[in-house]
Amino acid sequence: MRRLASVWLFVAACAPASEPAPAPYTLEPVVVRELSTLEAALAREPASPRPAGPPLELSEARDLLGAVVGSEGKLRLAALDDLKQLGERVVPALRAELVATDDDPALRAAAVEALAEIASPSAIEALLERLERARREPDPEPWMRAHCAWRLPLAKADWAADRLLLALKYETDYETVIWLARSLEASGSLAGVVGLDVIARGPDAERAAEATSVLQAWADARQLAGPAELIAAYHGGEFVAREEPTPPSVRARLRTWTRIQSLSEWQLRGVDDARFVLVQSGPSAVDALAKALHDENRYVRVHAAQVLERMGPRARAAVDPLIDALRERELAPPAARALGRIGEARARRALAAELDAARRFELRVAAARALADLGAEGEEGALQPLLDPATPLDLRNAAASALLSVRGFDDAGAELALIAAAIEANAAEAPPYEATVERWLARVGEPAAELRTRWAELASDPERPRKRAELLAALAQPRT
Repeated sequence: MRRLASVWLFVAACAPASEPAPAPYTLEPVVVRELSTLEAALAREPASPRPAGPPLELSEARDLLGAVVGSEGKLRLAALDDLKQLGERVVPALRAELVATDDDPALRAAAVEALAEIASPSAIEALLERLERARREPDPEPWMRAHCAWRLPLAKADWAADRLLLALKYETDYETVIWLARSLEASGSLAGVVGLDVIARGPDAERAAEATSVLQAWADARQLAGPAELIAAYHGGEFVAREEPTPPSVRARLRTWTRIQSLSEWQLRGVDDARFVLVQSGPSAVDALAKALHDENRYVRVHAAQVLERMGPRARAAVDPLIDALRERELAPPAARALGRIGEARARRALAAELDAARRFELRVAAARALADLGAEGEEGALQPLLDPATPLDLRNAAASALLSVRGFDDAGAELALIAAAIEANAAEAPPYEATVERWLARVGEPAAELRTRWAELASDPERPRKRAELLAALAQPRT
Protein backbone atom coordinates (compact mmCIF):
# COMPACT_ATOMS: atom_id res chain seq x y z
CA MET A 1 0.00 0.00 0.00
CA ARG A 2 2.83 2.36 0.87
CA ARG A 3 4.52 1.46 -2.38
CA LEU A 4 1.33 2.29 -4.33
CA ALA A 5 1.02 5.58 -2.50
CA SER A 6 4.62 6.39 -3.39
CA VAL A 7 3.92 5.70 -7.06
CA TRP A 8 0.95 8.06 -7.02
CA LEU A 9 3.03 10.75 -5.33
CA PHE A 10 5.72 10.32 -7.97
CA VAL A 11 3.16 10.57 -10.81
CA ALA A 12 1.60 13.65 -9.23
CA ALA A 13 5.00 15.28 -8.88
CA CYS A 14 5.81 14.64 -12.54
CA ALA A 15 2.43 15.84 -13.87
CA PRO A 16 2.38 19.34 -15.39
CA ALA A 17 1.18 21.99 -12.98
CA SER A 18 -2.25 23.37 -13.83
CA GLU A 19 -2.36 27.05 -14.79
CA PRO A 20 -3.44 29.28 -11.93
CA ALA A 21 -6.88 30.80 -12.29
CA PRO A 22 -6.75 34.43 -13.44
CA ALA A 23 -7.16 36.99 -10.71
CA PRO A 24 -10.63 38.54 -10.48
CA TYR A 25 -11.13 41.70 -12.52
CA THR A 26 -10.51 44.44 -9.99
CA LEU A 27 -12.75 47.50 -9.59
CA GLU A 28 -11.33 50.40 -7.63
CA PRO A 29 -11.92 54.15 -7.08
CA VAL A 30 -9.44 54.88 -9.87
CA VAL A 31 -10.71 58.34 -10.83
CA VAL A 32 -11.00 59.59 -7.25
CA ARG A 33 -7.49 58.35 -6.48
CA GLU A 34 -5.92 59.91 -9.57
CA LEU A 35 -7.64 63.26 -9.02
CA SER A 36 -6.54 63.33 -5.40
CA THR A 37 -2.94 62.55 -6.33
CA LEU A 38 -2.80 65.20 -9.06
CA GLU A 39 -4.50 67.87 -6.95
CA ALA A 40 -1.94 67.26 -4.22
CA ALA A 41 0.90 67.49 -6.75
CA LEU A 42 -0.51 70.74 -8.13
CA ALA A 43 -0.72 72.18 -4.61
CA ARG A 44 3.00 71.49 -4.18
CA GLU A 45 3.96 73.43 -7.30
CA PRO A 46 5.33 76.95 -6.78
CA ALA A 47 2.54 79.51 -6.70
CA SER A 48 2.52 82.54 -8.97
CA PRO A 49 4.32 85.52 -7.36
CA ARG A 50 2.01 87.78 -5.40
CA PRO A 51 1.38 91.14 -7.07
CA ALA A 52 3.81 93.78 -5.84
CA GLY A 53 1.10 96.41 -5.76
CA PRO A 54 -2.59 97.06 -6.31
CA PRO A 55 -4.29 95.91 -9.53
CA LEU A 56 -4.10 98.42 -12.38
CA GLU A 57 -7.19 100.30 -13.44
CA LEU A 58 -8.45 99.73 -16.96
CA SER A 59 -7.42 103.26 -17.95
CA GLU A 60 -3.84 102.60 -16.81
CA ALA A 61 -3.71 99.33 -18.73
CA ARG A 62 -4.99 101.11 -21.83
CA ASP A 63 -2.16 103.62 -21.62
CA LEU A 64 0.34 100.74 -21.65
CA LEU A 65 -1.53 98.95 -24.45
CA GLY A 66 -1.47 102.19 -26.43
CA ALA A 67 2.32 102.21 -26.15
CA VAL A 68 2.39 98.71 -27.62
CA VAL A 69 0.03 99.61 -30.48
CA GLY A 70 1.78 102.90 -31.24
CA SER A 71 5.32 101.53 -31.37
CA GLU A 72 7.35 99.33 -33.66
CA GLY A 73 10.40 97.12 -33.41
CA LYS A 74 12.36 97.27 -30.15
CA LEU A 75 10.15 99.97 -28.72
CA ARG A 76 7.09 97.78 -29.17
CA LEU A 77 8.82 94.83 -27.55
CA ALA A 78 9.87 97.05 -24.63
CA ALA A 79 6.28 98.26 -24.14
CA LEU A 80 5.03 94.68 -24.25
CA ASP A 81 7.68 93.66 -21.73
CA ASP A 82 6.45 96.41 -19.38
CA LEU A 83 3.03 94.76 -19.37
CA LYS A 84 4.57 91.33 -18.91
CA GLN A 85 6.57 92.50 -15.89
CA LEU A 86 3.41 93.73 -14.20
CA GLY A 87 2.14 90.16 -14.21
CA GLU A 88 -0.92 89.49 -12.05
CA ARG A 89 -1.40 93.21 -11.32
CA VAL A 90 -2.51 93.89 -14.88
CA VAL A 91 -4.41 90.67 -15.62
CA PRO A 92 -7.84 91.86 -14.32
CA ALA A 93 -7.67 95.02 -16.43
CA LEU A 94 -6.59 93.10 -19.53
CA ARG A 95 -9.41 90.62 -18.93
CA ALA A 96 -11.85 93.56 -18.90
CA GLU A 97 -10.30 94.96 -22.10
CA LEU A 98 -10.99 91.69 -23.94
CA VAL A 99 -14.73 92.31 -23.84
CA ALA A 100 -14.71 96.11 -24.11
CA THR A 101 -16.10 97.71 -27.26
CA ASP A 102 -15.68 101.40 -26.42
CA ASP A 103 -12.15 101.94 -27.76
CA ASP A 104 -9.69 100.98 -30.49
CA PRO A 105 -9.89 97.24 -31.38
CA ALA A 106 -6.11 97.28 -31.73
CA LEU A 107 -5.91 97.68 -27.95
CA ARG A 108 -7.87 94.48 -27.48
CA ALA A 109 -5.58 92.67 -29.88
CA ALA A 110 -2.59 93.92 -27.86
CA ALA A 111 -4.30 92.78 -24.64
CA VAL A 112 -4.55 89.26 -26.05
CA GLU A 113 -0.86 89.27 -26.89
CA ALA A 114 0.08 90.61 -23.46
CA LEU A 115 -1.94 87.95 -21.64
CA ALA A 116 -0.27 85.24 -23.72
CA GLU A 117 3.13 86.68 -22.79
CA ILE A 118 2.26 86.85 -19.07
CA ALA A 119 1.18 83.19 -19.36
CA SER A 120 0.10 82.76 -15.74
CA PRO A 121 -2.86 80.46 -15.09
CA SER A 122 -5.16 83.45 -14.58
CA ALA A 123 -3.93 85.10 -17.80
CA ILE A 124 -4.49 81.92 -19.80
CA GLU A 125 -7.90 81.50 -18.20
CA ALA A 126 -8.82 85.02 -19.39
CA LEU A 127 -7.91 84.08 -22.97
CA LEU A 128 -9.85 80.83 -22.79
CA GLU A 129 -12.92 82.58 -21.40
CA ARG A 130 -12.81 85.07 -24.27
CA LEU A 131 -12.42 82.23 -26.74
CA GLU A 132 -15.53 80.56 -25.31
CA ARG A 133 -17.65 83.72 -25.10
CA ALA A 134 -20.01 82.81 -27.95
CA ARG A 135 -21.15 79.76 -26.00
CA ARG A 136 -22.43 82.01 -23.18
CA GLU A 137 -23.71 85.12 -24.94
CA PRO A 138 -23.76 86.90 -28.31
CA ASP A 139 -20.24 87.90 -29.36
CA PRO A 140 -20.06 91.15 -31.35
CA GLU A 141 -16.41 90.57 -32.27
CA PRO A 142 -15.82 86.98 -33.42
CA TRP A 143 -12.39 88.01 -34.69
CA MET A 144 -11.30 88.22 -31.06
CA ARG A 145 -11.91 84.47 -30.64
CA ALA A 146 -9.65 83.82 -33.60
CA HIS A 147 -7.07 86.16 -32.12
CA CYS A 148 -7.09 84.33 -28.79
CA ALA A 149 -6.73 80.98 -30.54
CA TRP A 150 -3.79 82.38 -32.54
CA ARG A 151 -1.94 83.75 -29.50
CA LEU A 152 -2.51 80.94 -27.01
CA PRO A 153 0.51 78.85 -28.14
CA LEU A 154 2.72 81.70 -26.90
CA ALA A 155 1.70 80.75 -23.37
CA LYS A 156 3.07 77.21 -23.76
CA ALA A 157 0.34 75.87 -21.47
CA ASP A 158 -0.40 72.29 -22.47
CA TRP A 159 -3.42 72.18 -20.17
CA ALA A 160 -5.19 74.73 -22.36
CA ALA A 161 -5.43 72.09 -25.12
CA ASP A 162 -8.36 70.52 -23.28
CA ARG A 163 -10.42 73.70 -23.78
CA LEU A 164 -9.15 74.24 -27.34
CA LEU A 165 -10.38 70.77 -28.23
CA LEU A 166 -13.82 71.45 -26.83
CA ALA A 167 -13.90 74.78 -28.67
CA LEU A 168 -13.60 72.81 -31.93
CA LYS A 169 -16.94 71.19 -31.15
CA TYR A 170 -18.88 74.43 -30.71
CA GLU A 171 -17.06 77.07 -32.77
CA THR A 172 -19.03 78.39 -35.76
CA ASP A 173 -16.59 81.01 -37.02
CA TYR A 174 -14.41 79.44 -39.70
CA GLU A 175 -11.44 81.72 -39.10
CA THR A 176 -11.42 80.74 -35.43
CA VAL A 177 -11.65 77.04 -36.28
CA ILE A 178 -8.62 77.39 -38.55
CA TRP A 179 -6.63 79.06 -35.78
CA LEU A 180 -7.75 76.50 -33.22
CA ALA A 181 -6.48 73.77 -35.51
CA ARG A 182 -3.18 75.59 -36.10
CA SER A 183 -2.66 76.19 -32.38
CA LEU A 184 -3.29 72.52 -31.59
CA GLU A 185 -0.90 71.46 -34.35
CA ALA A 186 1.77 73.70 -32.87
CA SER A 187 1.57 71.56 -29.72
CA GLY A 188 1.73 68.29 -31.68
CA SER A 189 -1.98 67.50 -32.12
CA LEU A 190 -3.67 67.11 -35.49
CA ALA A 191 -7.13 67.01 -33.92
CA GLY A 192 -8.20 69.96 -36.06
CA VAL A 193 -7.85 68.17 -39.39
CA VAL A 194 -11.50 67.11 -39.48
CA GLY A 195 -12.73 70.66 -38.92
CA LEU A 196 -10.35 71.96 -41.58
CA ASP A 197 -11.61 69.33 -44.01
CA VAL A 198 -15.20 70.47 -43.42
CA ILE A 199 -14.22 74.08 -44.13
CA ALA A 200 -12.19 73.06 -47.20
CA ARG A 201 -15.31 71.44 -48.66
CA GLY A 202 -17.63 74.29 -47.64
CA PRO A 203 -19.18 77.21 -49.52
CA ASP A 204 -16.88 79.96 -48.18
CA ALA A 205 -14.30 80.08 -50.97
CA GLU A 206 -11.78 82.22 -49.10
CA ARG A 207 -11.80 80.08 -45.94
CA ALA A 208 -11.91 76.88 -48.01
CA ALA A 209 -8.73 77.91 -49.78
CA GLU A 210 -7.08 78.81 -46.45
CA ALA A 211 -8.06 75.48 -44.83
CA THR A 212 -6.84 73.53 -47.87
CA SER A 213 -3.54 75.41 -47.78
CA VAL A 214 -3.02 74.57 -44.10
CA LEU A 215 -3.84 70.90 -44.65
CA GLN A 216 -1.49 70.73 -47.63
CA ALA A 217 1.34 72.36 -45.65
CA TRP A 218 0.89 69.82 -42.86
CA ALA A 219 0.85 66.99 -45.39
CA ASP A 220 4.04 68.30 -47.03
CA ALA A 221 5.77 68.48 -43.65
CA ARG A 222 4.98 64.79 -43.13
CA GLN A 223 5.93 63.68 -46.64
CA LEU A 224 2.32 62.94 -47.60
CA ALA A 225 0.69 63.67 -50.95
CA GLY A 226 -2.19 65.81 -49.73
CA PRO A 227 -5.03 66.45 -47.28
CA ALA A 228 -6.82 63.13 -47.85
CA GLU A 229 -3.68 61.15 -47.02
CA LEU A 230 -3.03 63.36 -43.99
CA ILE A 231 -6.51 62.81 -42.55
CA ALA A 232 -6.36 59.07 -43.19
CA ALA A 233 -2.95 58.87 -41.51
CA TYR A 234 -4.24 60.79 -38.49
CA HIS A 235 -7.20 58.48 -38.01
CA GLY A 236 -4.92 55.50 -38.67
CA GLY A 237 -2.81 56.43 -35.65
CA GLU A 238 0.38 57.14 -37.57
CA PHE A 239 1.23 60.31 -35.63
CA VAL A 240 0.49 59.18 -32.07
CA ALA A 241 4.17 59.19 -31.11
CA ARG A 242 4.40 62.89 -32.06
CA GLU A 243 1.21 64.07 -30.32
CA GLU A 244 2.89 64.73 -26.97
CA PRO A 245 6.55 65.58 -27.58
CA THR A 246 7.07 66.18 -23.85
CA PRO A 247 5.33 64.57 -20.85
CA PRO A 248 2.12 66.42 -20.00
CA SER A 249 2.13 68.78 -17.04
CA VAL A 250 0.29 68.10 -13.80
CA ARG A 251 -2.41 70.58 -14.84
CA ALA A 252 -2.86 68.84 -18.19
CA ARG A 253 -3.18 65.41 -16.58
CA LEU A 254 -5.62 66.86 -14.05
CA ARG A 255 -7.77 68.18 -16.91
CA THR A 256 -7.78 64.71 -18.53
CA TRP A 257 -8.90 63.00 -15.33
CA THR A 258 -11.51 65.68 -14.72
CA ARG A 259 -12.95 64.89 -18.16
CA ILE A 260 -12.91 61.18 -17.32
CA GLN A 261 -14.75 61.93 -14.09
CA SER A 262 -17.38 63.74 -16.18
CA LEU A 263 -18.20 60.43 -17.88
CA SER A 264 -20.15 59.53 -14.74
CA GLU A 265 -22.46 62.56 -14.92
CA TRP A 266 -26.19 62.25 -15.45
CA GLN A 267 -26.19 65.38 -17.62
CA LEU A 268 -25.70 64.17 -21.19
CA ARG A 269 -24.05 67.41 -22.33
CA GLY A 270 -21.21 66.94 -19.85
CA VAL A 271 -20.73 63.31 -20.88
CA ASP A 272 -20.82 64.18 -24.57
CA ASP A 273 -18.33 67.04 -24.14
CA ALA A 274 -15.98 64.80 -22.16
CA ARG A 275 -16.13 62.09 -24.79
CA PHE A 276 -15.47 64.60 -27.58
CA VAL A 277 -12.39 66.03 -25.87
CA LEU A 278 -10.99 62.64 -24.85
CA VAL A 279 -11.44 61.16 -28.33
CA GLN A 280 -9.32 63.98 -29.76
CA SER A 281 -6.68 63.81 -27.00
CA GLY A 282 -3.23 62.26 -27.12
CA PRO A 283 -1.36 59.22 -25.75
CA SER A 284 -1.57 60.23 -22.10
CA ALA A 285 -5.37 60.23 -22.39
CA VAL A 286 -5.24 56.69 -23.82
CA ASP A 287 -3.21 55.57 -20.81
CA ALA A 288 -5.64 57.27 -18.42
CA LEU A 289 -8.67 55.73 -20.14
CA ALA A 290 -7.06 52.29 -19.94
CA LYS A 291 -6.71 52.76 -16.18
CA ALA A 292 -10.30 53.99 -15.96
CA LEU A 293 -11.51 50.62 -17.30
CA HIS A 294 -11.03 49.45 -13.70
CA ASP A 295 -13.01 52.27 -12.09
CA GLU A 296 -15.75 51.21 -9.70
CA ASN A 297 -18.27 53.46 -11.45
CA ARG A 298 -19.85 51.45 -14.26
CA TYR A 299 -20.56 54.56 -16.35
CA VAL A 300 -16.93 55.64 -16.20
CA ARG A 301 -15.55 52.31 -17.33
CA VAL A 302 -18.18 51.73 -20.05
CA HIS A 303 -17.81 55.25 -21.45
CA ALA A 304 -14.00 54.89 -21.28
CA ALA A 305 -14.25 51.82 -23.52
CA GLN A 306 -16.54 53.71 -25.90
CA VAL A 307 -14.05 56.60 -26.11
CA LEU A 308 -11.25 54.15 -26.94
CA GLU A 309 -13.50 52.66 -29.61
CA ARG A 310 -14.02 56.08 -31.19
CA MET A 311 -10.28 56.77 -31.09
CA GLY A 312 -9.75 53.69 -33.24
CA PRO A 313 -6.13 52.92 -34.19
CA ARG A 314 -4.94 55.94 -32.18
CA ALA A 315 -5.75 53.88 -29.05
CA ARG A 316 -3.47 50.92 -29.84
CA ALA A 317 -1.73 51.29 -26.48
CA ALA A 318 -4.98 50.20 -24.78
CA VAL A 319 -5.32 46.82 -26.54
CA ASP A 320 -4.07 44.68 -23.65
CA PRO A 321 -6.24 46.45 -21.02
CA LEU A 322 -9.25 46.05 -23.34
CA ILE A 323 -8.57 42.34 -23.80
CA ASP A 324 -8.42 42.02 -20.03
CA ALA A 325 -11.71 43.98 -19.80
CA LEU A 326 -13.48 41.19 -21.67
CA ARG A 327 -13.60 39.47 -18.27
CA GLU A 328 -15.85 42.16 -16.75
CA ARG A 329 -19.53 41.54 -17.40
CA GLU A 330 -20.75 45.07 -18.13
CA LEU A 331 -17.57 46.17 -19.81
CA ALA A 332 -17.06 43.19 -22.11
CA PRO A 333 -19.33 44.19 -25.06
CA PRO A 334 -17.99 47.76 -25.42
CA ALA A 335 -14.45 46.45 -24.91
CA ALA A 336 -14.99 43.97 -27.76
CA ARG A 337 -16.28 46.72 -30.04
CA ALA A 338 -13.27 48.90 -29.16
CA LEU A 339 -10.86 46.10 -30.04
CA GLY A 340 -12.53 45.76 -33.43
CA ARG A 341 -12.18 49.45 -34.20
CA ILE A 342 -8.60 49.72 -32.97
CA GLY A 343 -7.62 47.01 -35.43
CA GLU A 344 -4.78 45.12 -33.72
CA ALA A 345 -4.61 41.58 -35.14
CA ARG A 346 -3.47 40.10 -31.83
CA ALA A 347 -6.96 40.72 -30.42
CA ARG A 348 -8.52 38.15 -32.79
CA ARG A 349 -7.96 35.11 -30.61
CA ALA A 350 -9.45 36.78 -27.53
CA LEU A 351 -12.48 37.95 -29.51
CA ALA A 352 -13.04 34.51 -31.05
CA ALA A 353 -13.07 32.98 -27.57
CA GLU A 354 -16.05 35.21 -26.73
CA LEU A 355 -18.14 33.52 -29.45
CA ASP A 356 -18.53 30.45 -27.26
CA ALA A 357 -22.14 29.47 -26.54
CA ALA A 358 -21.48 29.82 -22.81
CA ARG A 359 -20.96 33.57 -23.22
CA ARG A 360 -23.76 36.13 -22.99
CA PHE A 361 -25.58 36.76 -26.26
CA GLU A 362 -24.77 40.50 -26.29
CA LEU A 363 -21.07 39.75 -25.93
CA ARG A 364 -21.12 37.11 -28.67
CA VAL A 365 -22.70 39.59 -31.10
CA ALA A 366 -20.20 42.31 -30.13
CA ALA A 367 -17.27 39.92 -30.60
CA ALA A 368 -18.50 38.82 -34.03
CA ARG A 369 -18.99 42.41 -35.15
CA ALA A 370 -15.53 43.28 -33.86
CA LEU A 371 -14.06 40.46 -35.93
CA ALA A 372 -15.89 41.88 -38.94
CA ASP A 373 -14.07 45.20 -38.37
CA LEU A 374 -10.76 43.59 -37.52
CA GLY A 375 -10.77 40.77 -40.06
CA ALA A 376 -11.36 37.18 -39.01
CA GLU A 377 -8.28 35.48 -40.48
CA GLY A 378 -7.61 32.25 -38.61
CA GLU A 379 -10.90 32.29 -36.67
CA GLU A 380 -13.25 30.89 -39.34
CA GLY A 381 -13.76 27.72 -37.34
CA ALA A 382 -15.38 29.63 -34.49
CA LEU A 383 -17.59 31.65 -36.84
CA GLN A 384 -18.79 29.12 -39.41
CA PRO A 385 -21.18 27.23 -37.08
CA LEU A 386 -22.94 30.50 -36.32
CA LEU A 387 -24.35 30.62 -39.87
CA ASP A 388 -26.69 27.79 -38.89
CA PRO A 389 -30.35 28.85 -39.30
CA ALA A 390 -30.93 27.98 -35.64
CA THR A 391 -28.59 30.82 -34.58
CA PRO A 392 -30.42 34.02 -33.55
CA LEU A 393 -30.50 36.41 -36.47
CA ASP A 394 -28.36 39.23 -34.97
CA LEU A 395 -25.55 36.84 -34.19
CA ARG A 396 -25.86 35.06 -37.53
CA ASN A 397 -25.63 38.38 -39.41
CA ALA A 398 -22.64 39.48 -37.33
CA ALA A 399 -20.91 36.15 -38.03
CA ALA A 400 -21.63 36.55 -41.77
CA SER A 401 -20.05 40.01 -41.70
CA ALA A 402 -16.96 38.62 -39.98
CA LEU A 403 -16.65 35.70 -42.38
CA LEU A 404 -16.99 38.03 -45.37
CA SER A 405 -13.65 39.52 -44.31
CA VAL A 406 -11.93 36.24 -45.28
CA ARG A 407 -14.03 35.23 -48.30
CA GLY A 408 -13.06 35.61 -51.94
CA PHE A 409 -15.26 36.92 -54.74
CA ASP A 410 -16.54 33.50 -55.73
CA ASP A 411 -17.13 31.90 -52.33
CA ALA A 412 -19.06 34.56 -50.40
CA GLY A 413 -22.59 33.61 -51.46
CA ALA A 414 -23.91 32.54 -48.05
CA GLU A 415 -22.53 35.61 -46.30
CA LEU A 416 -23.73 38.03 -48.99
CA ALA A 417 -27.24 36.55 -48.89
CA LEU A 418 -27.48 37.14 -45.14
CA ILE A 419 -26.08 40.66 -45.37
CA ALA A 420 -28.43 41.53 -48.24
CA ALA A 421 -31.41 40.37 -46.19
CA ALA A 422 -30.21 42.37 -43.18
CA ILE A 423 -29.87 45.56 -45.23
CA GLU A 424 -33.29 45.13 -46.83
CA ALA A 425 -35.01 44.33 -43.52
CA ASN A 426 -33.76 47.45 -41.72
CA ALA A 427 -32.46 50.35 -43.77
CA ALA A 428 -31.58 52.29 -40.60
CA GLU A 429 -29.02 49.65 -39.66
CA ALA A 430 -27.63 49.35 -43.19
CA PRO A 431 -24.44 51.50 -42.84
CA PRO A 432 -22.39 49.00 -40.76
CA TYR A 433 -23.23 46.21 -43.20
CA GLU A 434 -22.47 48.46 -46.16
CA ALA A 435 -19.09 49.29 -44.62
CA THR A 436 -18.42 45.55 -44.28
CA VAL A 437 -19.24 45.02 -47.96
CA GLU A 438 -17.06 47.97 -49.01
CA ARG A 439 -14.06 46.53 -47.17
CA TRP A 440 -14.68 43.22 -48.90
CA LEU A 441 -14.97 44.86 -52.32
CA ALA A 442 -11.67 46.66 -51.76
CA ARG A 443 -9.95 43.46 -50.62
CA VAL A 444 -11.06 41.11 -53.41
CA GLY A 445 -9.75 43.48 -56.05
CA GLU A 446 -10.20 43.16 -59.81
CA PRO A 447 -12.93 40.46 -59.91
CA ALA A 448 -15.24 42.90 -58.13
CA ALA A 449 -14.49 45.92 -60.35
CA GLU A 450 -17.91 45.98 -62.01
CA LEU A 451 -19.73 45.42 -58.73
CA ARG A 452 -17.72 48.23 -57.09
CA THR A 453 -18.82 50.61 -59.85
CA ARG A 454 -22.50 49.68 -59.54
CA TRP A 455 -22.27 49.86 -55.73
CA ALA A 456 -20.75 53.35 -55.85
CA GLU A 457 -23.39 54.59 -58.32
CA LEU A 458 -26.07 53.87 -55.70
CA ALA A 459 -24.37 55.95 -52.97
CA SER A 460 -26.75 58.91 -53.29
CA ASP A 461 -29.79 57.00 -54.50
CA PRO A 462 -32.88 57.65 -52.29
CA GLU A 463 -33.53 53.90 -52.33
CA ARG A 464 -29.90 52.98 -51.74
CA PRO A 465 -30.41 50.28 -49.05
CA ARG A 466 -33.02 48.38 -51.05
CA LYS A 467 -31.16 48.56 -54.34
CA ARG A 468 -27.83 47.59 -52.76
CA ALA A 469 -29.55 44.67 -51.03
CA GLU A 470 -30.91 43.52 -54.40
CA LEU A 471 -27.44 43.84 -55.91
CA LEU A 472 -25.93 41.63 -53.20
CA ALA A 473 -28.79 39.14 -53.33
CA ALA A 474 -28.29 38.70 -57.07
CA LEU A 475 -24.56 38.17 -56.56
CA ALA A 476 -25.27 35.59 -53.87
CA GLN A 477 -27.24 33.37 -56.26
CA PRO A 478 -25.44 30.17 -57.32
CA ARG A 479 -23.67 30.64 -60.64
CA THR A 480 -23.90 28.17 -63.47
